[in-house]
Amino acid sequence: MNKDQYSQIENNDTINIRAEIEKYLIHWKWFALGTVFALFSAFIYLRYSTPQYTASTTILIKNDKKGGISDELAAFEDLGIVGGSSKNIDNEIEILKSRKLMRHVIQKLNLNIVYTTEGTIKESEVYKNIPISLISIDSTSIISEKDTLITLEILSNEKYRLISSDETVSSENNFNQSTQINTIKGIKVIKKTTESLNIGRKFKIYIRPIDKTIDEYLEAISIAPTGKKSSVLKLSLKSAITEKAEEILDELITQYNLDAINDKKEVSIKTNDFISKRLQSVANELNKIDRNVEEFKNTNKITDIQSEAQLTLQTNTENRKRLLEITTELSLVKALKDELSNNDYLPANLGLTDSNISASINQYNELIARLKSLEKTAGEKNIVLVEVKENIINLKNSLTRSIENNTTSLQLKINTLQKEAGRFSSKISSIPSKERQLLDIARQQEIIAGLYTYLLKKKEET
Repeated sequence: MNKDQYSQIENNDTINIRAEIEKYLIHWKWFALGTVFALFSAFIYLRYSTPQYTASTTILIKNDKKGGISDELAAFEDLGIVGGSSKNIDNEIEILKSRKLMRHVIQKLNLNIVYTTEGTIKESEVYKNIPISLISIDSTSIISEKDTLITLEILSNEKYRLISSDETVSSENNFNQSTQINTIKGIKVIKKTTESLNIGRKFKIYIRPIDKTIDEYLEAISIAPTGKKSSVLKLSLKSAITEKAEEILDELITQYNLDAINDKKEVSIKTNDFISKRLQSVANELNKIDRNVEEFKNTNKITDIQSEAQLTLQTNTENRKRLLEITTELSLVKALKDELSNNDYLPANLGLTDSNISASINQYNELIARLKSLEKTAGEKNIVLVEVKENIINLKNSLTRSIENNTTSLQLKINTLQKEAGRFSSKISSIPSKERQLLDIARQQEIIAGLYTYLLKKKEET
């Protein structure tokens, strides 16, 4: 192939850019029209589409085993009311997504009622600064069994017109006066929240069933831990109104905290009630013994215990101290056995020497707390719920046997100590019988007084 042939091939492969551009320039009008149409379409979409914003917040699920307890709650540590139990993140997520909490949020913020105003092209929801408000005359929540639409047109600053959904029936009413709305139970009031209203403006009030609203928000709210090993949960919600989404998340966390506080208070209240009952009973016994001492001294004209008896009884001090401790514990164990039949929280950390009973009580209270949490979200036939109930029954039977065994053991120790006390009593046989009777009464008085002081201290801590 010679040089001329190469030159011819190169000339054929050369592109004439100007010629190519001119092929399209003759259609410039269509390009310009298409650009204008695209920009106009984008403007219309951005102008009239409803934007969606995401609001999010975080909540720390505190693990008491890792984080300890606050200084304000340290007084309850000895009773086992706070601390010592870790929370399962998955369980807390289910509680946050429970229908009970969401129902409280919806009723508190009236989320089943949506106010919209008509625009040129579309309706827009109004959440804050609403010039009108639908309220119940008896201050109860407004509840509708099905989706209800109320169309309202402002006629003046004092009157409005209600329009039926098919716009065929209308009625004029005054603001702030009771009116009957056929689709809603009870007498309602449409209240004016501002002095000056935009005459001729139309509002639509959508009232949805509570259960349907709960389902919508439970599906819309996203709850997930921030990391695999994190105990911080992130709550997110998409909404066209950021302020509304923020208030929903804040109220949900508030209701969650209130629910957790109420669960925590149940154990504290139960312990306080238990101690109060025992204090009343012990106080009655102590008053009775005090009266016996007073009557005995008055009858026998006894003013003081002889120094010889005091010296002899010093050898019996440790025996009496031990007898006091075991008698006190036996009284608490018997009272605890009676509380076991109530199928509720048990008082924790009452100072029992048997660590197995104390551990079983803590485990029993944890199962009761878990049962109450599951009953909020799970059905009666839920496998986990059934398993927890079975565990409670088994643990309750085991705890009953342990308490009975401990009662028998403590009674044997008391019998042994009383025999030793009898031997010490023989050493003071020279003391007149009247003084021995006084010592017996004083011993009973000391035991009851010790129990009363112990319970009074626990009540103060609670």
